[in-house]
Amino acid sequence: MKRELPIIGCALIYLIVAVIPTALSAETVSKPTVTLPANWHLEEETPYPQAPAEYDPQGAGMLMYQDEVDYDFVMVYYEKAPAYTLTEADLEIKAIELFLIVHNYTPYDTGTMTVAKTQAGYAKGYDYDYDTYALELAFVKGNEFLNVYAFYDATSADEAEVMSLINSISVEEAKGISLLLIAIPIGIAIPVIVVVVIILLKRRRKRAEPVPPQEVPESPAPGRFCMGCGTRLTAKGVTCKKCGASPTDFGGPETKTCHCEAVIPATAKFCGECGARQAPTEG
Repeated sequence: MKRELPIIGCALIYLIVAVIPTALSAETVSKPTVTLPANWHLEEETPYPQAPAEYDPQGAGMLMYQDEVDYDFVMVYYEKAPAYTLTEADLEIKAIELFLIVHNYTPYDTGTMTVAKTQAGYAKGYDYDYDTYALELAFVKGNEFLNVYAFYDATSADEAEVMSLINSISVEEAKGISLLLIAIPIGIAIPVIVVVVIILLKRRRKRAEPVPPQEVPESPAPGRFCMGCGTRLTAKGVTCKKCGASPTDFGGPETKTCHCEAVIPATAKFCGECGARQAPTEG
């Protein structure tokens, strides 16, 4: 038994030095909740951390809400906020940056505003072709960074519904793991470690059976854009929810090259890779 004591001691020291502090400092990322206006519903959800993130190395989650009547929608990306403080200037710059990724025109209004009882950077644009507003918001709520994108008809009623949903966003306060939850698995782990060490040292372990390889879930597809109106499509989207166009509507043997070097159908009005508007096809 004397040989086992150093190994058991090392295992216990590892639990105390590495596992417990990590567990105590861990914070959960909770899914935001909202109050939906009439005729709105949850259209799509990507669980955390399977969506692209801005700061969280693990990833983000995404919730998409849509109006069943006129197809206005709000997309809420949520992730763990960075350890450093994001100033109002930082949030405004991030909102503008995110807006320009989606649209090939500059926002007509930017700055900071209060949404969901916190300060947010925003960038707002107007699409003259479709008479719609596009709004990008960036803000921190609790221990989470939220990137909210809204696309809606340019009417006061639609804007009121969208802002009502956004202002209702709520995030649970950050919670560390309780000491009780830590003590239970550690109390179970210690005798297990002792038994395993004794078995290993006495060379009584059985030959482990090969473990079949586990399938790694595919990462969500990167953002795409409708070639008919330039609206950002969701990860599962094929048909545009705004104009109804699909990739098969832009067929034909002739192609052209966008400034981002993507090869797209000659009839495409917007690039499906970067969302840039294309010059009208002559003839």
